[in-house]
Amino acid sequence: MVIQSYVNEGTLPRNVIEHVERPPDPIPDDDTPIDPKTWTLTEIDTFRQSIRAERLYACWLLSCYDMRRSEVLALRWTRYSHTALRIRRGRVQIGTDTEENLPKSRRSRRDLPPPPDLIQALDALKTLQQHEAQALGIPWTDDRLIAVHADGTPVRPDWYSDEFHRLRARAGLRRIPLKHLRNTSVTLMLALGIPPHIVAAWHGHHPKISLGVYSEAQPDDLKTAGASLFP
Repeated sequence: MVIQSYVNEGTLPRNVIEHVERPPDPIPDDDTPIDPKTWTLTEIDTFRQSIRAERLYACWLLSCYDMRRSEVLALRWTRYSHTALRIRRGRVQIGTDTEENLPKSRRSRRDLPPPPDLIQALDALKTLQQHEAQALGIPWTDDRLIAVHADGTPVRPDWYSDEFHRLRARAGLRRIPLKHLRNTSVTLMLALGIPPHIVAAWHGHHPKISLGVYSEAQPDDLKTAGASLFP
């Protein structure tokens, strides 16, 4: 937080926000089923299968594997190899403009070993983009963004979110925000028994965030927990 940084620097004596009580969340008084904010493993698999033919399939896989929208849209071919995705920048939308800046936090700056299916998808996209550039007479450079349209123009953040919902609806999946693909990734990794500090390192945040903000108990998790109590 900005205020806490001033406290750390000695500019302010204390962070008064820490002493402000957050108002309680409203509690619905009805019998409406609780719909999880994350996708199940079946739902994320359905999405992945439904988008295989998409030109930016590799970018959607990046989102499924945890990357923030800003990180996907700022990734360049120079920062991709078969051994690492080097996340160093973020592209965000400010009004009608798009700006490229440093990542969200120090922990966001990370190197991730891409899984085999992601390597295959990225290699295919790079080959396709090289052919597209050649057809348009555009000189190729590995310093170009990965998330670009066929004419080489960068993908805008709002377009990426809108396209996600178009693809989600076409696949017949529940509506969740694009950013909740990260929540889904955290939840599934924790359900697989991956230690929280590793999950946090993969996603570029503190372990407390993995456990307290991004993770969510799925219905099947609750069913398993209940059945295991008194076997």
